[in-house]
Amino acid sequence: MQDYKSRIIQGEEVARTIWGEGYGELLRAIMNSYDPAFTDLIVSFFGHTYARAALAVKERQICTLCALAALGMAPEMVIHFRGSLNLKWTQLEIRDALLLTVFTAGVPKTINAFKVFHDVLAELKIEPQTAPPVPDAGDDVYERGLQRGRAFMGEAWEAFLAPVRAFDEGAAGHLMGDVFGRIFLRPYLSDRIRALVLVASLTALENRKLLRLFLPAALRAGATREEIAEIIYQMHGYAGWTAIMDAIEVYSEFFRDKT
Repeated sequence: MQDYKSRIIQGEEVARTIWGEGYGELLRAIMNSYDPAFTDLIVSFFGHTYARAALAVKERQICTLCALAALGMAPEMVIHFRGSLNLKWTQLEIRDALLLTVFTAGVPKTINAFKVFHDVLAELKIEPQTAPPVPDAGDDVYERGLQRGRAFMGEAWEAFLAPVRAFDEGAAGHLMGDVFGRIFLRPYLSDRIRALVLVASLTALENRKLLRLFLPAALRAGATREEIAEIIYQMHGYAGWTAIMDAIEVYSEFFRDKT
């Protein structure tokens, strides 16, 4: 286990990777005005979390961004939008990731996230880039969503969809069409990143039931057991240890059942 000073040094290196030279120092100065000890705690967090080799810093960053969106932490997203752009996530990739918030946390939080994103782009004098929506396929959008859901979630799809169908067929159609037939079919994000983003958001939201259903989807999309564990662990810095304890239990039960 690293000593505290080593974690601080590593954390500072991670901050420079995410935000570049100078900006990390600015953030430290701001945090120091609140409490210097708290600043060291945050920097240490990056050292003992983001610096771990099991997952790239770039991939960690997009998961953090979307978890904050799901939690409604719009002010905190400012620095993480900056970091995501600095790490070379494209605008279109970021937009596809943010749209998953419609599914995990609803439309208002998604709107707030996009507002902050556009504010950051304006501050950085970057022209917003948008993509055309997935072409409307009429009634076929439901079939397209059905097939997409099955492909993404595998055997867990029916367990996921069945309660919604039993509740209301129209609601199930909306879920299949608008979420899986449109959002999940946008082309700029890989399914592996999409699945890790969902694991991060569901962990932060303490949604045990859906996390259990989306863990096999993450494996199916190419994420490893170690990568899933890293994202769950990382969320302690954004949603608290009390949030990730449930996710740790779900993770442990899932992989115990697989052995």
